[in-house]
Amino acid sequence: MFEALAGKVVSGVISLSMMLFSSYEGNQPYFSQIAVSMAGNRIFIKTELVDAFDNDFEDIFRSGKQIDVSFNITLKNGSNVISDDNFKHTVIYDPLTDLFTLIIEELDETIIIDSYQQLLKKIAKIEYTRNIDSAENIIIEIESYLSKIKFDSFGKKYDLMILWKLKKPKAKVTYGKDHEI
Repeated sequence: MFEALAGKVVSGVISLSMMLFSSYEGNQPYFSQIAVSMAGNRIFIKTELVDAFDNDFEDIFRSGKQIDVSFNITLKNGSNVISDDNFKHTVIYDPLTDLFTLIIEELDETIIIDSYQQLLKKIAKIEYTRNIDSAENIIIEIESYLSKIKFDSFGKKYDLMILWKLKKPKAKVTYGKDHEI
């Protein structure tokens, strides 16, 4: 019963967004400045997804469906790919307890959150670390996207990227041995 109700709410939000797409503001997410540091052979990357979860996202997150915000971080040395990692921040809302569960894959962390505002602060932060052989002129590329969700009672998949105007936020920075270039 709850899934049917949640499906109708989300379906309505997405349908309205699609109908009014030409005039619908949507969100224009972007990444904050990427902070990069090294400790030995370990690279640390921090950034934040900004303006990503405004407008209709509270209804989407409170739908009770699993909502995945996916990320891809690619590290390159020239044209050589050092690593290409995908991970997700997953939100699951429990309407009976009014709590959000946030799974942050890159940190292997699960957090129970009791407020929507706190969820927004946590879901947008990216903290990534990896061992690399050399820190000379490392190109760091990051992008994010939203997964499609399906409501069993409707049998349709809804593309949440419509709420980001179908554009993946992307950022790129080059990091040298001693500093950002």
